[in-house]
Amino acid sequence: GKTTTTYLTAELMKAAGYDSFECGNIGIPFINRAEESTSQSVAALEISSFQLSMSDKLHPKVAVVTNITPDHLDRHKTMENYIAAKARVFENMEGSDLLILNYDDETVRAFGEKAKCTVKYFSLKNTEADAYLQEGGIYLKGKGKIINTGEMKIIGPHNAANAMCALLACGYYNADTAKLADALRKFTPVEHRVEFVREINGVKFVNDSKGTNPDATITAINSFD
Repeated sequence: GKTTTTYLTAELMKAAGYDSFECGNIGIPFINRAEESTSQSVAALEISSFQLSMSDKLHPKVAVVTNITPDHLDRHKTMENYIAAKARVFENMEGSDLLILNYDDETVRAFGEKAKCTVKYFSLKNTEADAYLQEGGIYLKGKGKIINTGEMKIIGPHNAANAMCALLACGYYNADTAKLADALRKFTPVEHRVEFVREINGVKFVNDSKGTNPDATITAINSFD
């Protein structure tokens, strides 16, 4: 969910009135946008484990870890190394910086015990989390229901989770929740990610060519009844 969450966060921040843009490990290097950004800009970055493993200066104001499943082990060799690389995203965060974690992923949830900054959790199962799913509605703690998942064009439980990540990230900037909900209704799937192609003779064709590992493909299939 990294790419969708990155695009979604940038779009929601734009809808809330911020100078926001998406970049990073999605084909748009951050350095390409650096000159045009100001101190008021909000950059939504997708950062790979490869980049994280080589960086010791990164200090985001907000960081999100969506999930961790076996991947890139040809590079990292072991799951322990892969997890350690992912954890570097928050190693320089402190105080009011916000780390957003998947409560439903035991490995990711454990990052909260190591963080030196503010931590918030999202969950598809636990209604005590800071953002949660209940009876088809996405809720934020203290703000109530934000949107019904049926109102969104992005489908499946994983996209409900992606929406929660983006909402919590935008909450760091006190963005207006009504504007965020409206942007969620308008957001269309990112290319190649459970992307509707067309319907022929009653059969709907979906492009999910970015599902390059079993977990991603299983998640996509679970988006449908």
